[in-house]
Amino acid sequence: MVAILKNISVILLIVISLPLKAQFDISIRLHVPQPNQLNQHDAWNFEVINNMQISAIEANINIKTTIEQLEYGDIYEAETDIFIAPQGVSTYTYNLAQLRNISIALEDKAMKDFYVRHKNLPDGNYRICVELTLYDPSGNVLMLSTDCIFHTIAHPGIILLNYPIDGDTLSSSFFQFMWIHSTYKFDFIITNYELILTEVLKHQTPEEALMTNPPILTKKHIFYPYYEYPTFERSLDTGKTYSWQVSAYGNFNTTSRNSNGGQIFPEETKNDRLLLATSNIEHFVIHEQHPAKKDQPVRKKTANYYIDLDISKPTGLTYIENNVHVSVNNPYGARNLSYTIVNERNKQIGERIIPVKKGKNKLNIDLTELELTSKQFYRMDLKLSDKEKYSIQLYKR
Repeated sequence: MVAILKNISVILLIVISLPLKAQFDISIRLHVPQPNQLNQHDAWNFEVINNMQISAIEANINIKTTIEQLEYGDIYEAETDIFIAPQGVSTYTYNLAQLRNISIALEDKAMKDFYVRHKNLPDGNYRICVELTLYDPSGNVLMLSTDCIFHTIAHPGIILLNYPIDGDTLSSSFFQFMWIHSTYKFDFIITNYELILTEVLKHQTPEEALMTNPPILTKKHIFYPYYEYPTFERSLDTGKTYSWQVSAYGNFNTTSRNSNGGQIFPEETKNDRLLLATSNIEHFVIHEQHPAKKDQPVRKKTANYYIDLDISKPTGLTYIENNVHVSVNNPYGARNLSYTIVNERNKQIGERIIPVKKGKNKLNIDLTELELTSKQFYRMDLKLSDKEKYSIQLYKR
């Protein structure tokens, strides 16, 4: 008989516990911010899923949000007053949350000032969390529901226009636009460039021309920091002035991850081609038109010796994988050719001395051990004994 009563008690407990569990069926889900963007209002973009039975107690809840920059610490913390959550799914934004009387417990002044100026938080790694607390009518805590997202902001680099030089006069309308994009690498960014070219009319500045005149060329989705002109475009006119600008864009899959490190995506991505960096506006003049000479080596003559670069076009830039091919004519007999390699920050990263014999020497200089970074510029300074040095600008593909 005692065993039967115990079994009945267990069954009653199970029956009673089932509706209690259903009563507390309420949770919160944070919406994913737009890629590479974040502000304090994003911490208030969430939805509350209230599946509690209508006959159960009212869903008295409040919401607490926090933003932490992982390299810096907590930068924002706020919570609402207690309010009754409607039945079903309710979507909230900052404006709707304000109706629940948001109380700010922490707001970093430096971060707030940065957001006011830039409409975005600084580059870095962030964790955004929301916490829902359910209370009984007496104010006692019944349960908690939380959701967190890890989010990265990165606006890498600056763009420096390299060729044509600002204000330069070009002797040919066949040339190559070149620029330098000093950047850090992020695996979620696929960088591509957009080049805009327009004619500068009389009494216009290059900036005014680019902002107001119809472009002669708008070339998008350039994946290397150079562009050969003309490819299919008409050649530029002699005696005219042109202005140009380059912008870098990133195609983002997502910049948000969940607590397990998996990628998560916003419901709607407003723009999957986000601006990373923009160059200054510069200008140049076309002096006269004639085809550029091709298949001619670039030669630096110094006293009785010269160095030939093994490249096909005299653009001043040599594209390399890991090797540089040069020819050195040495009239002196046995001498040493020395070279140094410097990066974009003008820091020396390598040097070497190569013996050369009298006469013409064809050299294959292997730079593999330097582990040059792709899509970066370098300078190689060559010197034969005590003569003046000759610099080559390199670009690692």
